[in-house]
Amino acid sequence: DNAYLPAVKKAMEAMARATSGEIQYGGLPVWQYGLYGAALSEYYLITREPWVLPELEEINKWLALAQHPQTAAPERVHIAGGFGHGPHSSKGGNGYGAFTVVTAQAMMAWAWMRRCGLSVDDRRFQAAHEFIAKGTNKIGYVWYADGVGGTGYADMGRTGASALAHYLYPTDREDFKAFSRLNAECIGNHPDTFIDTHGCPLLGLVWTALGAATDPPSFRKLMDHNRWAMSLSQCPDGTFYYQPNRDNNPQDYAAAPRLSATAATALILTIKQKHLQMTGAKPIVCKSNDKTP
Repeated sequence: DNAYLPAVKKAMEAMARATSGEIQYGGLPVWQYGLYGAALSEYYLITREPWVLPELEEINKWLALAQHPQTAAPERVHIAGGFGHGPHSSKGGNGYGAFTVVTAQAMMAWAWMRRCGLSVDDRRFQAAHEFIAKGTNKIGYVWYADGVGGTGYADMGRTGASALAHYLYPTDREDFKAFSRLNAECIGNHPDTFIDTHGCPLLGLVWTALGAATDPPSFRKLMDHNRWAMSLSQCPDGTFYYQPNRDNNPQDYAAAPRLSATAATALILTIKQKHLQMTGAKPIVCKSNDKTP
């Protein structure tokens, strides 16, 4: 809706100001760079405003610097290709090493950037894929890090993030397509943990739904099973209220219990319109530095 684009642009400009091509330490910056790269890419593909491309290139450069190298020391080789809370250099306090959901978000950002016409190193995307694959079991469930736990499952945010990242990457590789489908089918076959996610429940909801939506039958099963949750969290004025869960993160509630939950739910409910690349719009792959649709 063009009426909302000025407000959206204001948010995009704030994201652009908060990122750079220079590595930074402290906090949880990999989350920020992956999510901002995703949002700015979708904005560019809708508006084609040229100022966005240099901002995306900065994020592209930053993510490459932050990724755990494939030439990691032998005792840390299991984290090769993945991303942690912060850059891989221990100087900045990476936290506890690489894990899957933030790796999948970085992969998403790179996939969107490729659709915007930027040059992305396929080898880096492949290395991140290999890290995710190590943490994925036979039913397509993505565990927390690069360790596989049988045929079980729990919360599906990581699995949805992986499905979306592999779905978005513009390539003819059938193994990526099959990997995305396996992730999405896992969500559809096990829809009972939708509102019971780790860390950031609202982000988990979004990635679970968007990942499942890459395979429409799986998305249908997920939403049918959880119709009650959407109904019970809706307020009389049409907004949605934040629902606590098993791994409650107070920041989701404190930020705005209705604003954040309503935004997340609204995004999920607009999937059927397929206006965004992340919600199933016809794939767009721009030529490098192309400014026209």
